[in-house]
Amino acid sequence: MKLINYILAPICFLKINFYLAGSLLMVRKCVEKGLPPPIWKSDSKLGVTVTFFPMEATTEVTTEATTEVKRLLHHLKGEMSRSELQLTMGLKNAEHFRKSYINPALALGVIERVEPEKSKISATGEF
Repeated sequence: MKLINYILAPICFLKINFYLAGSLLMVRKCVEKGLPPPIWKSDSKLGVTVTFFPMEATTEVTTEATTEVKRLLHHLKGEMSRSELQLTMGLKNAEHFRKSYINPALALGVIERVEPEKSKISATGEF
């Protein structure tokens, strides 16, 4: 019986490690997207339950983001770098441009990073 334990131990360790890594990845992705972290509950009969929470947005914030995203899409022609698009739109503050225009458009899925290392983006056509 001891021989079986030596054989099963690495398999069990890999399975536990796999599930733990997946759990940590879910938490990390929620935080990256600005969502509250999920809540984990364990029940002897039901197993583990994970509850995810949506991001709460007011109508005002959603309308502002949509207006700015529409403006961004109006100026976006094919693939453009962040600086090209910012210049085309006549905006000077890179941080404001990123937070108010680029990030909301990425979150809505209407633009995508084509070349992240070069800050190139393009429209997805889903707006």
